[in-house]
Parts: sequence; C-alpha cells; structure tokens
Amino acid sequence: MKTNLTILASIILGVVVLSSCQKFEQSSYYVANDPVYTSYEEHRNAIENDNDRNLEKPGKIFLYNNYILINDYETGVHIYDNSNPSTPTHVAFINIPGNVDIAVKDNLLYVDSYIDLVAIDISSPTSVKEVYRLENAFSYTIPSTMDP
Repeated sequence: MKTNLTILASIILGVVVLSSCQKFEQSSYYVANDPVYTSYEEHRNAIENDNDRNLEKPGKIFLYNNYILINDYETGVHIYDNSNPSTPTHVAFINIPGNVDIAVKDNLLYVDSYIDLVAIDISSPTSVKEVYRLENAFSYTIPSTMDP
C-alpha cells in the first residue's frame, strides 16, 4: 500500500511541477493623452472657416434667424440653414479651438476660445470675421481627459 501511495504522490507532484512551468501572459492597456502645444499667437489666429468638417461631438445648440448653430465640443461651431426645417443644410463650420459655449446677438457670434471671449461676425457664414477678442477673460483650466 505504501508503494501505491508513493507512486500516486510522485504522479501528483510531477503534474504540479510540470503545470507550474506554464507561462501566463498578462496584458495591460493604458489610455494616455498626448499634449499638443501651441503658442497663444497660433491659438488666437486659428479662427477660420473649415467647411469640410463633420459634426463629431455635438454640444450646445442655438437657433438664430433661419440658422441652427451647433457647438462641436472644443473644436468650433457648425452652421446649418434651417429655412426648410424638414431638411436643414450644412452651411459652414467655424474652427474655434477650445470652444464650449455659444451665444448670438445682432449677427455677432460670441464664443469662448479656451481663455478668451471672442465676437465673430456671422452675417456671411461662409466667410466669417473675428470682430473682437477679450484676451484672458476666463480662468485657465486644463481640458477634460474624458469625452463629454
């Protein structure tokens, strides 16, 4: 009986020793943000029409006359012609880095652009002009690392 027990113990010990030789691979995935650095001068000269842009992260919506203005989170504002509400048509996209909020009065689009308050003439949406910029109007905050 002792021999059978010794053989059984040897088999179990062999299985345990051989199974412990298996390599277990463990993968870890991390999400990181890569910083993009621009000077204040580059940032402040970036407001322009870029009409080939698709709406990716819709934010605030503003109705003005026959237009629908939709903020594209931290990238700018899309302008749609809403003359025919059943089929609004895309008219323009205004590139405004860091834009989150919008308001309109008398053909002036008021937007935030990171730390600045900017007034943009939208009387001709396909060729907008920056009319006024109040620099450092808002406190500097680090952009969110999460999508809205």
